[in-house]
Amino acid sequence: RCCNGTRRSHHGKATDSGKARMSIYIGIDGGGTTTRILMESAGEAPQYFERSVSLKVHQGDFESSAATLLTVLRELLRENIRNIRAIAIGLSGMSRTEDQEAMKRAIHNQPELSRVKLHVETDATLTLAAVIPEGEPGILLIAGTGSVIFYQPRGGTPRRIGGWGPTLSDEGSGYRLG
Repeated sequence: RCCNGTRRSHHGKATDSGKARMSIYIGIDGGGTTTRILMESAGEAPQYFERSVSLKVHQGDFESSAATLLTVLRELLRENIRNIRAIAIGLSGMSRTEDQEAMKRAIHNQPELSRVKLHVETDATLTLAAVIPEGEPGILLIAGTGSVIFYQPRGGTPRRIGGWGPTLSDEGSGYRLG
């Protein structure tokens, strides 16, 4: 079963089963090469989907990234896309507040997503918050298409090392090693 009373087909697509509409909530981990999506609606078990597509913004083209997101969501939800209430996105390269706001605007420019509540931040800070409790010490190393290290001293503010893209500092990344 998938969000809003739909069933996943053997291709991982959501198909309508005729149930009443439910609010859909989505969490997205958008890396440099893969997008992972967790969808949940009231009364349904969360559903996980993974797609070999990047939502990463290239050369300031937020609209293309938002259009790619819409394409993926249409594939998964079909007409149920109108039931999305909120999306939280951890997206590679979204470190700057200006970029996060530009991405939100681009997503809201998509008619089906114009009223969706959005949260956008970098995939690294979202992961850091998920794996290291606030105020606890820890280190997070991400070495995928890109690379970054975040460390959090006990009771302190997280600090970043690297993760500025292939031109400046992706020494441990798949991009650099490949």
